Amino acid sequence: MGGWWTALGVLVAASGSACGSASDRQVPVSIAIASASPSTPTAPVVTPCKNLVECSRSCERKEARSCGRLGEMYSLGAGVERDPLKAKAALERGCDLGGGDACATLAQLQRETGRAGAEVSASAARACEAGAGAGCSMLEPMVRHGLDIPIDLARADQLQAKALKLLATSCDAGDFNACFQLSPLVWDGVGAAADPAAGAKLKRRGMELQRRACANGDVLACDAAARRAS
Repeated sequence: MGGWWTALGVLVAASGSACGSASDRQVPVSIAIASASPSTPTAPVVTPCKNLVECSRSCERKEARSCGRLGEMYSLGAGVERDPLKAKAALERGCDLGGGDACATLAQLQRETGRAGAEVSASAARACEAGAGAGCSMLEPMVRHGLDIPIDLARADQLQAKALKLLATSCDAGDFNACFQLSPLVWDGVGAAADPAAGAKLKRRGMELQRRACANGDVLACDAAARRAS
């Protein structure tokens, strides 16, 4: 593996597939990346809801991640008719409850619907602060290139390092979206030397995690797989 992995303390098995089978003998994707960023709050582990009914009930119980997944379902039309207003409401609820993923998806929805850059960056910042690598990754280029907010190169570098750390940790924990987001960064050498082999392994890992989640009835995983296949 290349310098990027060495610098961040991130490892992937040197041989075999990264899809998670017993024969891979895979080293965890993230291992103690302590110097990448300041400490980040860690949310309690909650088994994600899989469909509209489960997510609606869990969101009503104020489970932030479930509200985020519910909002994503409405935003994409995954297992339910697409409804941007319901998506926005669920995502805002999840974000207000401290759900980093909900804040990140809210920022994405705001960007897609043409909201002001300052509004998008505020949601992305909340996502990043709550521990969602996707939020840090979204905010970094806005800060680096001054997209509706002041340029701050030092902060951009910090956001980049934090995004890499959080995405690696989430991928290791089984989040297929994090694996997919991390893969091109590693492949292209964002932050350090490019490592196409490691990037490809991360993509394969994401695909396998996504396949398993879909087989287990996760509506969002099935929708994402269908979109990738189309």
